[in-house]
Amino acid sequence: MAEVKKKHWYSKVIWSLLFVSNAVISISVIVSQSRGFTWQGFVEYLSEASPVYVISAVLCMLGFILFEGVSLVYIARNFGYKQNLLDGLAYSASDIYLSSITPSATGGQPASAYFMMQSGISGAVATVSLLLNLMMYMLAMVVVGLLSFILRPSLFLSFSTLSKVLILAGAAVQIGLVFLFWLLLRKEKILFGFCNKFLGFLEWLKVLKKREKIEERLESSMVRYRECAKMIAGKHRMVVIVFLFNLIQRLSLTMVTVLAYLGTGGTLSQAVDIGATQCYVYLGSNVIPMPGAIGVSDYILLDGLGNLVDDYAHLGIFSRALSFYFCVLLCGLIMLIAYFAYRAAHRRKTST
Repeated sequence: MAEVKKKHWYSKVIWSLLFVSNAVISISVIVSQSRGFTWQGFVEYLSEASPVYVISAVLCMLGFILFEGVSLVYIARNFGYKQNLLDGLAYSASDIYLSSITPSATGGQPASAYFMMQSGISGAVATVSLLLNLMMYMLAMVVVGLLSFILRPSLFLSFSTLSKVLILAGAAVQIGLVFLFWLLLRKEKILFGFCNKFLGFLEWLKVLKKREKIEERLESSMVRYRECAKMIAGKHRMVVIVFLFNLIQRLSLTMVTVLAYLGTGGTLSQAVDIGATQCYVYLGSNVIPMPGAIGVSDYILLDGLGNLVDDYAHLGIFSRALSFYFCVLLCGLIMLIAYFAYRAAHRRKTST
């Protein structure tokens, strides 16, 4: 068991180092390709930023971490668990940190589930909470994306061809995932039947072997999701409130870029365009399974900002540093503190 835990933490360290190296490479490429960018100019750009707007941007970044934790604590309370805000910060910080450093955000939810169970929440409730929150998170992302298309369609047309493809593909993926989760919770028989037919097709193509084992795992997954659906059934008010928490969480992160723009001499008349551009970035960055969408997010953001402001590289790096890199660093620190805090609490319980 100790050896497994050691390997588990080694993998986290490796992913963290890969994340840092990818971030350095990505920023270096962006800087080298940006017109007229110099680090001296960037320092001067930051020195002229309004402290009030910068502090407000940092608070919005903290809101991104906070509202996910509030959402998960709220769901847990609806199932009878009296977790507090500090517990919620551990859940959200671990999810954000490991989602950011692992491909396709695969490490986030298992880490969050670990901390939820460490705080006394059952595995079933942790699974339901994370599934519901993820579904509402994706729905919130689709909503802000659709609002951007409705309010600022001309901005989409101003992106490069590659960015347009990524944004449209990202929108399709997010809508598809929301529909998939809805099927899992409401129409699992239809989804199960479709999956079985797809497995049969793969078997007919002689691509799939040992179909029986896959069907067993699929059936086991369906049982878990069926239990989730039963636990959520009838809790419409809870679902709506969780969606609103996730919508506020997504908008708070969008405001980081908007406030960074206003704090560096931007105008209120163009603030909506900046926010809509950031929402387009969210959609497009979910297509390629890079840890934290590093490189993809930066490319789409700079592409969009380049059509709106002259110092787009400065604004892009500044806002990305606040909303992502600093956020990930802070979440990693919170996760580490929470790990040792829960570990110490567990030792106190076992010693008494």
